[in-house]
Amino acid sequence: MIKVNLYKPDEIRDESFKYAVITAKYGDKWVFCRHKERNTWEIPGGHREPGEKIEETARRELAEETGTMKAELLPAAAYGVVRESGETFGMLFFARIHSMGDLPQDSEIGETRLFDDMPGKLTYPEIQPHLYNFILGWLNEKEQEEKTMTKKSSISREQAFELLRRYNKEPFHIQHALTVEGVMRWYARELGYGEEEEFWGITGLLHDIDFELFPEEHCKKAPELLREAGVSEDMIYAVCSHGYGICSDEEPRLEMEKVLFAVDELTGLIWSCALMRPSKSTMDMEVKSLKKKFKDKRFAAGCSRDIIAQGAERLGWELDELFDRTIQAMRSCEAAVAHENSVTFHG
Repeated sequence: MIKVNLYKPDEIRDESFKYAVITAKYGDKWVFCRHKERNTWEIPGGHREPGEKIEETARRELAEETGTMKAELLPAAAYGVVRESGETFGMLFFARIHSMGDLPQDSEIGETRLFDDMPGKLTYPEIQPHLYNFILGWLNEKEQEEKTMTKKSSISREQAFELLRRYNKEPFHIQHALTVEGVMRWYARELGYGEEEEFWGITGLLHDIDFELFPEEHCKKAPELLREAGVSEDMIYAVCSHGYGICSDEEPRLEMEKVLFAVDELTGLIWSCALMRPSKSTMDMEVKSLKKKFKDKRFAAGCSRDIIAQGAERLGWELDELFDRTIQAMRSCEAAVAHENSVTFHG
């Protein structure tokens, strides 16, 4: 009879850890692996080698058993497995995998597969369901904490704009960044996140930081550029989430991320519509005019209607509501965007 105990990560002495187990997600899928000599599935993990820190064990095992190249790794719990011979301890981690490659040639793993949920046929059925179910609860708690925690930017607006200019020279890209910043600030105030306005705005300002120089690596090069500048991991995640399903595996989870996902393409469509008007402005634009252009797939064809529609759905809004609010948001910042873009390029 086996019993599994769970502890806080710091409740067990480091030297007691013999194993690292890593529950991992790649996009919205769970990562499980199968040993070459078995037909059962298991959570990645393995024995700690002499001289290793337990986090080093986790990263090594994750790379060896799944081909992981980059991942965010967090300790979730210590666990103990009680048998007649006593209790042995391991550290349970959660990994959000950013990139995966091939398995090492000498890997003992025969296959790595992505699942919607824990598979039924497990190598360690008396142990791993406890760890998997714990992680589900742990992730839910983390998500609730994120929803109630006020987001603060780790860099100033001035630093963020300098960072944007380091990698972006084209006036169009700067204007788009400034527009999305202004729209995100408006939404922060509109949706009751006034204390987070700076975080929302700077996320919008930097969302396309890598697009001009690294278009083929959009949302993949961004984390490197942002980390070098001291940008926090929550903002990096938010930036990358706007490319979900196209060039990123980071899914929009928080309301701010869902807004960014929805308005990025939409601001481009709205501005294209505005330039067709005699006023060349959003100030006199109406939702019905935007809807006509939205239905015409040949107009501003680079603005994905599917992404815009997905964005509205993620927010639980009708398209008309998303259109109306985003037009209002663009009106609120149109003059400021024009002024700053002009000063930036013409002095």
